[in-house]
Amino acid sequence: MYKHLSTFIIIALLFGTGSISAQVVINEVMPSNISALYDEDGDTPDWIELYNPTVNSVSLENYFLSDNVDDLQKWQFPNVLVQPSGHLLIYASGKNRRNQSKHWETIIDWGDYWKYKLGTVEPPSGWKEIGFNDLGWTTGKTGIGYGDNDDSTTIVPVQSVFMRHTFSIDDITKINNAVLHADYDDGFVAYLNGIEIARANMNNAPASPPYNQMPDNAAEAQIYQGGLPQTFFIDSANTILQPGTNVLSIQVHNFGINSSDLTIIPFLTLGMTEVPVAANGINPILEGLFPNLHTNFNLSDDETLYLSNAGGEIIDSVLLSQIPIDISTGRYPDGSANWFYFDQPTPGSVNTPGYQGIAGAAAIFPEGNYFPSSVNISLSAEAGSQIYFSLDGSEPDQNSALYSSPITITSTSVIRCRTFKANYLPGPVTTKTIFINDASGMPIVSVSTNPENLWDADSGIYVLGNNAQSAYPYFGANFWEDWEKPAHVEFFEPAQPSSFSIDCGVKIFGGWSRGQPQKSLAFYMRGEYGSKTLDYKLFPDRDVSSFKNFVLRNSGNDWNYSMYRDGMMQSLIRSLNIEKQAFRPAILFINGEYWGIHNIREKVNEDFIASYHNVDPNNIDLLENNANVLEGTNENYLDVIDFISNSDLSQTQNYAHVAASFDLDNFIEYQLFNIYVDNRDWPGNNIKYWRERTEGAKWRWISFDTDFGFNLFDPWGHTRNTLEFALETNGPEWPNPPWSTFLLRKLLTNEKFKNNFINRFADLSNSLFKSDAVVSIIDSIYYLMNAEIQRHISRWNAFNYNSWNYQHNLMKTFAQNRIVYLRAFFIQQFQLAGTAYVNCNVSDETHGSIRINKFSPEAYPWTGHYFQSVPIEIKAIPKPGYKFKEWTGDISSTLQTVTIQLLTSNIFTAVFEPDTLSDAVVINEINYNSAPEFDTED
Repeated sequence: MYKHLSTFIIIALLFGTGSISAQVVINEVMPSNISALYDEDGDTPDWIELYNPTVNSVSLENYFLSDNVDDLQKWQFPNVLVQPSGHLLIYASGKNRRNQSKHWETIIDWGDYWKYKLGTVEPPSGWKEIGFNDLGWTTGKTGIGYGDNDDSTTIVPVQSVFMRHTFSIDDITKINNAVLHADYDDGFVAYLNGIEIARANMNNAPASPPYNQMPDNAAEAQIYQGGLPQTFFIDSANTILQPGTNVLSIQVHNFGINSSDLTIIPFLTLGMTEVPVAANGINPILEGLFPNLHTNFNLSDDETLYLSNAGGEIIDSVLLSQIPIDISTGRYPDGSANWFYFDQPTPGSVNTPGYQGIAGAAAIFPEGNYFPSSVNISLSAEAGSQIYFSLDGSEPDQNSALYSSPITITSTSVIRCRTFKANYLPGPVTTKTIFINDASGMPIVSVSTNPENLWDADSGIYVLGNNAQSAYPYFGANFWEDWEKPAHVEFFEPAQPSSFSIDCGVKIFGGWSRGQPQKSLAFYMRGEYGSKTLDYKLFPDRDVSSFKNFVLRNSGNDWNYSMYRDGMMQSLIRSLNIEKQAFRPAILFINGEYWGIHNIREKVNEDFIASYHNVDPNNIDLLENNANVLEGTNENYLDVIDFISNSDLSQTQNYAHVAASFDLDNFIEYQLFNIYVDNRDWPGNNIKYWRERTEGAKWRWISFDTDFGFNLFDPWGHTRNTLEFALETNGPEWPNPPWSTFLLRKLLTNEKFKNNFINRFADLSNSLFKSDAVVSIIDSIYYLMNAEIQRHISRWNAFNYNSWNYQHNLMKTFAQNRIVYLRAFFIQQFQLAGTAYVNCNVSDETHGSIRINKFSPEAYPWTGHYFQSVPIEIKAIPKPGYKFKEWTGDISSTLQTVTIQLLTSNIFTAVFEPDTLSDAVVINEINYNSAPEFDTED
């Protein structure tokens, strides 16, 4: 939980000619805020406090804050006054907010009357406009809804409610800010004078969603639980509002007509440049939820914070180093030259006595993590310290056990210890997992965290909690909340010492599989935990050694079947032109308790994309499903889809336009992979695609979450015509609605694309999808897990060993039979004459090779299947020092690349010969380890 384990150092450097009491100073700083203070967005940014030690008010207009002495983009204060002996709080968030309001006035409040109409049919057009006649609508006070006893106006269960509230403004020139706050269940879209200003839990919905639109997920109202409404800043409010009558309109949507509750409690508050005559102020529940000052930079470790005056002179600076999370450093008394640590920060108010330093770290002996039987553990620390320890995963405090003599460990445990010293803050937590007779042939992940972070009914992320629905997947449960808890992760390669040990954040991950007893976990590296990245090569077959996050997946829908289906399928396409999640099975321990097999996976987000391509993760468009935005914008994609909808793609110029916008080789392989594996939760779901937000960049598709395939729910899935399924013109909303098959259907009207699509399937059917290649991968994972699966079964009792073997055999059956069926489906779909054998050879394998379409055999002679009447391209590729001479057999040509129509059988050989005229230069010999008597160096 510390940024570093070294002793804390903080230096205050004071510049200028005046004394410290003659100017505004930096008085308190928190560079690692995780839970100590929340801003108006509900975030926990770093923060800075200034103090005015003078007897006069000081205007900070044209004063600056910066984390770089040479920074030309220093953050400039607005015209804000710091009163004598006064404090000013600024968030170092990067949000760059300078627009301060002198007064906030809540003009639409909790309990106000609204006009509303139940969403049983579409509302009349224009319902959200100012001039709409709502005389026939019902009137009621907010909250409006049912369930949870948080509504003043109770309605019957309904899919949606449409609401309107008119209000009047005399002088809009005095308004410089507007904020909507809303407590809701389950989602809503809000409009101001007909213009959308906010939406929540409705990201998958179109503009002006229909009355029967489902929210993205179930969501629970917060006020009745003691929480706060959500904040939505209204951009350009002063251009949307108008003098006289205005209207706020909201449509709130329920997560199904059978949901147990629905509610909406909206607030609209205006920020003003002066206090109105009849000012009422804000509803007290909104206190602290309005815009504050935010810098354009964040604080980080080992950097200096500068305060400059209007003349550019540095008047105060502070060097920040190794400050623990939720700990501030500052002056005591305020404005003095004495700096301390504060475990009870006082942002915006007088500092209280603090601590003079931080205790050192404790050490754990003996070294190593694996022991065949019980072991005595010793702890040590610097003189004058006491050591407290825990064995339940919790961070030790002075209520934990006090160390006095060696601790006997008889079973696998995680020991966490911490030093305490008078007048010092506690030292960093030292964590070490001790394995007793628990070595494994698989990697081990050990997670430790305070038990209440997982199991507490009010705050634990792994439990049902108090608001869960009774039916699977238990919407409303704690594990459906987007809660992140601090944790510590250790990683062990098979039977090896710890490979990394890092503080991080942990969340529950996944969709409906959250409802399973064993859940997926996502881990996040963030500055507030100490490290922004995990610098370790998690996946030996991926050339990536830095991660901002990773996932331990419970195998999703495959949880009580094989535990590796999706990972195995992703492994099949390791060499394809598709971004796919790496896969590695591992064993998890939580707080020393065995937690069974999980799959280490990459998290599909902008950082994942950046790991595959040299792109800026902050400069991409990332979409999912039907063009729903995850990052960036969908404008370019929708423009191309609109072009396709209105164009004949059989025309060369139209097809070329699409090819300039979509990576069609990637799209073909993505489609063929999902068709091959019989992915039944696709193409109307589990779709992600992206492009770099630069001129000429192409959209690419990502493979993920394929666990519905490979005979998961159907022992005869290998016989299913998924090609026809992926081309369905009028499929159901799930899993293959018309929008999801549209692009492939349209592209196949182009002859070139169709031939490429058919030929690429033939390539893959002869290589990566070939039965023996796929069976080999299935078996390799099976034998890796086999030694561990019985213990996993005993832990979760979700299946037995025989059923696990049955799943293994089902997947092998799929692999052994799938291509035969798919070839028949291709022949049927595209009315092909059938297949033909290709038997090819080279005159000498040391002289050259052959490429058929995009596939190159690894050994010769080679035989494979291709489709008759579909032209294939064959190319001879000589090695350095040789040249192509001719084709012999069924091909008689001296052209290096030929296109042929296949016969019933096709036998040919590429003949190569020495290239006597070649000017190629090759590396012929190298010496990389010279003997002492022959030391030419390398």
